[in-house]
Amino acid sequence: MKKIITICAAVLMTASVFAQSPNKMSYQAVIRNNSNALVTSSAVGMRISILQTTPSGTAVYVETQTPTTNANGLVSIEIGGGTVVSGNFATIDWANGPYFVKTEIDPTGGTNYSITGTSQLLSVPYAIHAKTAETVTGGITETDPVFGASVASGITATDTANWNNDLIHDGDTTYWKASGDSIFYLKNVGIGQIPQLYNGRTPKLNVFDWNGTNTVLPLRVGRGNNFLEFLFNGSATDISCWSPGTLKSFNIGTAEPDFFSLYTNNTTRLLIDALGNVGIGTTNPASTLHVNSVMRLEPIATAPTSPGKGDMYFDSTLNKLRVYDGTTWQNCW
Repeated sequence: MKKIITICAAVLMTASVFAQSPNKMSYQAVIRNNSNALVTSSAVGMRISILQTTPSGTAVYVETQTPTTNANGLVSIEIGGGTVVSGNFATIDWANGPYFVKTEIDPTGGTNYSITGTSQLLSVPYAIHAKTAETVTGGITETDPVFGASVASGITATDTANWNNDLIHDGDTTYWKASGDSIFYLKNVGIGQIPQLYNGRTPKLNVFDWNGTNTVLPLRVGRGNNFLEFLFNGSATDISCWSPGTLKSFNIGTAEPDFFSLYTNNTTRLLIDALGNVGIGTTNPASTLHVNSVMRLEPIATAPTSPGKGDMYFDSTLNKLRVYDGTTWQNCW
């Protein structure tokens, strides 16, 4: 059985002024189950009560309805048009408020109501009470100070259309979404610059140093005093990725049994395989260091100081390759 955990409701109360004021009020609600999924295209049981004075006050009118949710989980009903349980909607004294609307819903379409929601009716329903204005020509200017100070006064026709289209459902790509502790956007996000098409691709996240003077740090990732920064020089010809300060470990690689490589001009220049073998000029190193090209040691005239066994250099005076055996430097030929 589905269990209702959320009702996103709008009591529109659009009692329009016609030749005869209708004794009904529009009501809409978006219904979700315990997995936060919309309850769509399903009959639901509803009990609607008009409460007087407080959210737990006396019910002056009660009715039931069995509407069907649409493909977006939205139900739309007219309060005053259901099966009457008690009271008379047409005789409610709207001037003797405040009044509250209480909704109880059974997602299976029966009368086992599993969720209750209550909201206050503000000034709009009193259009029903204004029987003295049965015949009105021209427009009406809203001067009610209670309504003017309420959130409802800012609702526009666009807002109503968006609500009817149920912009909060999971397939929407219009606005930011919240899911638990996460916030996400299904389109493209730009910081400093709108994401732009480049090389046939548009980034989902574009972080840009908008003023070009390097006074805006494009990106920093880290925790506390330990962080990683991405920097550009003034002409944006050099890109730096660094960890400032001292005693900071800066690790690049993979924790998986895979390889790590460095590219230039879209070509692999250096590769480290899963065994730790390093290949320079080759993508298939057969030894700890595999150089698939000429390797050059820059000649120096003086032997390195404090050498360790196995150290090597090319002596520019002797024109010989020399290796330290742990006691002295030995010529390789």
